[in-house]
Amino acid sequence: MNGCELVLVDSERFYRIPWRQILPHRIRIRYPDGEVRGSEQRAAMRSSRTFMEQWTAAKGEVAAYLTSVRADLDWSPVLQACESFIAYAPRVIADIRTLRRIMTEERPDVVLQMAAVGGPRHYFFLMARVAAQLHIPSLELQHAAQSIDPRSIFSRIETDYFAAYGAGMKSSYERVGHAPDRLISVGSPRFDTYMNKRAEGLEKGKQLFARLGLDPARSVLLAAVPVADIFASSTDSYALAEYFTAIRAVQEGSPGLQVLFKFHNDKALGAAPRYLREIFPVDSVVVGSGDIFPLLCASDAVVCPDSTVIYEAILAQKPLVLYPWESHDIYHARLYEGMVPLFYCTQKTEAVRSILRMCTEASYCEELLTRQKRFLKDYSFDGKSSERVAALLRDLPRLSRERKPS
Repeated sequence: MNGCELVLVDSERFYRIPWRQILPHRIRIRYPDGEVRGSEQRAAMRSSRTFMEQWTAAKGEVAAYLTSVRADLDWSPVLQACESFIAYAPRVIADIRTLRRIMTEERPDVVLQMAAVGGPRHYFFLMARVAAQLHIPSLELQHAAQSIDPRSIFSRIETDYFAAYGAGMKSSYERVGHAPDRLISVGSPRFDTYMNKRAEGLEKGKQLFARLGLDPARSVLLAAVPVADIFASSTDSYALAEYFTAIRAVQEGSPGLQVLFKFHNDKALGAAPRYLREIFPVDSVVVGSGDIFPLLCASDAVVCPDSTVIYEAILAQKPLVLYPWESHDIYHARLYEGMVPLFYCTQKTEAVRSILRMCTEASYCEELLTRQKRFLKDYSFDGKSSERVAALLRDLPRLSRERKPS
């Protein structure tokens, strides 16, 4: 994309950018935290004080209304949430003003966004809204296992267009009410490097296994560890303990099996390594941050919850079982129905049986790999996603003009 100018508005990963690849192009880094002016902060505080005054006056009336709806419920958390919104308002207002100023000054042709499901912050939504007000087309590039649960705010598409992994994800969004002309199948630039580098990944994975002390002559089960959190929809510590005991049952049923526990990152480890050493005294290792693809390539089988590991394992051509799956997560479960064995948290016995078969029966592994290959037909993972995204970005202003009613 020679001649294009890239404007980055979030510098969280500044030091991980491959500068040698990017420096031939013109780059300007701007982000709201570094752009907010004192006048904008003061204006935001004035607006926030007005909100708080209005909320203080209306709070009693709101509380009375909620009580009239259901007197037997405690509505105080709702009232506290409203107060939190008001307290957070200065930051949001200041960012709206700053984003508008940045876009007005830079006059971009396209606003591009990418964030994992757990990653979006308020500015992720604000950028798309401000861009729309300024008549700048916007695009979100799918980064991870996107939320398609209509009950979740993360299932909303704020941008004009959404670049999906493929026809499978596109049809899922259509089923929950999104317009087909806003959904474009491009694949994943993130996965482009996986397509033709399995042999390289396998070699690197074997080297990592040697450093971790794993025996190359014996099978390795890679168990992706669910992220435990305090949110109602997240895996809690009790479910995590059940997951570990399920994997222990698999190991006991398959003598000689080695288990590699892959956590999301080093921060997610916590006290888990000490706990795992107690219930897995031998033939297990724990890793945190780092590239998972070489580990997948060198493993013999994979078990994971709802995460991007699903796609990475399938692209590494490894048999896969999905467990533990949250009981409320019915919409994402439909993506994999009939293609990948999936077990909810309450199906521990069934999950153990399926994972054990995957680790001991060659015919079952072949069956799973055949299903996974069929699953990939609905996804545009061919190593050419980057080219498609680049072409889409160049063409987006024209698409946007044609899409708008005359």
